[in-house]
Amino acid sequence: MLKLDNNLLQELGLGGLPEDQKKAMLQHIYETLELRVGTQLANQMTDKQLEEFERFIDAGGDQNQAQALQWLEANLPNYKQVVNDVFEALKGEVGAMAPQIMATAQQQPAIAQPQDVPQVTTQPYQQPQAMTSAPVYNVVEASPEEQKTIQLYVDNGYKDVAMVVDTAGQRLLRSRAPLDSDLTYKPLG
Repeated sequence: MLKLDNNLLQELGLGGLPEDQKKAMLQHIYETLELRVGTQLANQMTDKQLEEFERFIDAGGDQNQAQALQWLEANLPNYKQVVNDVFEALKGEVGAMAPQIMATAQQQPAIAQPQDVPQVTTQPYQQPQAMTSAPVYNVVEASPEEQKTIQLYVDNGYKDVAMVVDTAGQRLLRSRAPLDSDLTYKPLG
C-alpha cells in the first residue's frame, strides 16, 4: 500500500517544507498519481471495459470503490504494478525537483504563527448560478515550473492547456479534461 505522508516528503528531500506546503505537495502528488494511473489503466481497457469501470467510479461511495478494485483485479491484474511504476516515476520527478522546491519555499515570506492568525469563517465555494458577463482570461507565458505542470496535463490527454490571467490578475491553469467539453480554470499552488 502506498503511503502519501510526511515520511514520503522526508524521503524526497521535502521534509523541511512548512506544514501548509507539505499538505499542498501531498495533495499535488496524490492528484498527479491518480491522473497518471487512471490514464495508463484507461489506455489498457477496451471501450466496453472503460464503460463498466466508469460506472463504479461515477457511483462513488466505499461499496462501489471496493467493487471497482475487485473489477480491476479481475480485468487488469497488472494494475498494482502500474500504480507502483507510476508512483516510483513520480517520486523520481519530485525528488529531482526537491532542491528547487525547497529554495522557493525558503524565499517565501514567513507565515504568521497560529496566535497571529485572525479567525475567519469560511463558506464552501459555490459556482455562481448565472453570470451577467463571461469572465475574461488572457493567455500569458508560463514560467519554467508552470511549463512542467502544463506538460503533465498535456501528457495525460488534457486539451487547451495554458497559463492565463483573469481580470483580478490571478494566474490560473486553463485546461479541458480528455472527456469533457468545458474548460476549467485552476490556481496553481
